[in-house]
Amino acid sequence: MTGRDLAAELVGLADEVRAEGVDVAPSQVITAVHAVSHVDTLAGLYWATRLAFCSRYTDVVAFDAAFNRWLSAPAPGGTEPWTDTAARDPGERNDGERDIGERDDGVSDDGGSDDSGAAPGSAAAAGATEVLAERDIQRLSAGERDQINVLIAALRIYTGGRRSPRRTRGGHAHIDVARTIRGMVRAGGEPVGLCHRRRARQPRRLVLLLDVSESMDGYSEALMRFAHAAVRAGPARTEVFALGTRVTALTRSLRERDPEAALNLVRAMPTGWGGGTRLGEQLADFLRVWAGRRAVRSSVAVFASDGWESSPELLAAQLTRLRRLAHRVIWVNPQYSWDGFTPAAKGLRYSLTAVHAHVPGHSFDALRSLAALISSV
Repeated sequence: MTGRDLAAELVGLADEVRAEGVDVAPSQVITAVHAVSHVDTLAGLYWATRLAFCSRYTDVVAFDAAFNRWLSAPAPGGTEPWTDTAARDPGERNDGERDIGERDDGVSDDGGSDDSGAAPGSAAAAGATEVLAERDIQRLSAGERDQINVLIAALRIYTGGRRSPRRTRGGHAHIDVARTIRGMVRAGGEPVGLCHRRRARQPRRLVLLLDVSESMDGYSEALMRFAHAAVRAGPARTEVFALGTRVTALTRSLRERDPEAALNLVRAMPTGWGGGTRLGEQLADFLRVWAGRRAVRSSVAVFASDGWESSPELLAAQLTRLRRLAHRVIWVNPQYSWDGFTPAAKGLRYSLTAVHAHVPGHSFDALRSLAALISSV
């Protein structure tokens, strides 16, 4: 089961549990996604979701009813619903009991052998999730946006590696003289095998610069959730800044485990969210403070904005300066995928030559592709 299929299935289970009167927060769904990805039996599925969704003992009865109803949903293709019930002591599971995705007759839900571990209804849910993943985020309903938020939180955003000036054991090109001599001393002066050393590798730093002005209002939250996922994946090598009426460092607030709590902390900060912006001036202020620090040098810099700027020449000059400092500069533009899109904003037209890549950021698929791009450079 892919990460998107799993999230879609568990969002459906969370809806069933909410219908029984149990309050399930988005953060609990995210916890369930991570927990269920490590189990492959019905008993494991039951206990992982029950522990994630039930905060009180009194929630268990309602959860069991919702779980059994969700588990008994008809499988794709009109086949019979599942009859096995996992809402029991997992110690009662026999050796011959089926794993997740296996029907009573030993046939997978799609009519053939299946070892993917898919829960019931995964094909239908996957199709619905694919549609949501491709749709523009600002055109989603509140419920659909909740589902996409779970998918964004489940992203794992890692940067590629770079060669470090430090040396480590290994390789075969360079002899480690000191270690080789120490080995000879321990052996009484007799020749021993040569020790070698090589250049170590370390992950690149990631810098996210997010435009939170009014023109980005429909996408700022999704991009901030993407930044939260990046900080959670690499808290020691990721820095996040909001470019609004002022430059605001958001990394410490985004280290909060719960994405909802992290966003509430960000909204409470004086970022100028939803107001005006002067991108060129704010980027100049950012570089004035951070240009000489390790956070920027040789990093992957992601600049998320639609490019509306009253001083396009200044913005282009500052992005050119950022390009000289960073390893790669990626411009994320939610308007990039719009039908008939042309770079009408002067800030965008003047600055495209100063960045290495110009990519869309309007949907979950676009953000997932951005995560893949970050890890490949």
